[in-house]
Amino acid sequence: MDRSRIGALQVALAAISWSFAGALSKSLPWNSFTINGMRSLVAAVLLAFARRGVKVKLTKGTLLGAMGTALTGVLYMIAVKLTTSANAIVLQYAMPAFVILFSWVFYGQKPGPRQLVIAVCIMVGVVLCSWEGLSGGNALGDAIALSAAVTFALVFFCAQFSSPFILPLVS
Repeated sequence: MDRSRIGALQVALAAISWSFAGALSKSLPWNSFTINGMRSLVAAVLLAFARRGVKVKLTKGTLLGAMGTALTGVLYMIAVKLTTSANAIVLQYAMPAFVILFSWVFYGQKPGPRQLVIAVCIMVGVVLCSWEGLSGGNALGDAIALSAAVTFALVFFCAQFSSPFILPLVS
């Protein structure tokens, strides 16, 4: 099998695994912190193996990014336990709307028409997912999942710390 097929297979397996993560996590009798810790441990071991070691350059961006990633993971797991798995992931992936908003508020990068359409579509999806009675979710779990979107956006911004603060908007 050639490298491109192996790569495509690996992406497909990752997508399938990712798709079942919420449902499987919901069925575990452990608390959110334990589940997130075990997921993180498995991910760290697999990444270290794949990269043949670990070399971390400690910078402000790395530390803030690690904090944002950890908070996103914990908030997601708490949300999964409190609301539906579908709500938790859909609300977490409202992140692009927060990136667009924060880019505008903190960096003065006014969104263009395309970015506004993207943000509006995302927020309409958020409203539909958290509308009581429509999804069977829990308001607290939905709010926590939405806060995971904010911390996920933080991760996006921290990735820019090693380069000049010129952030491209979602295009």
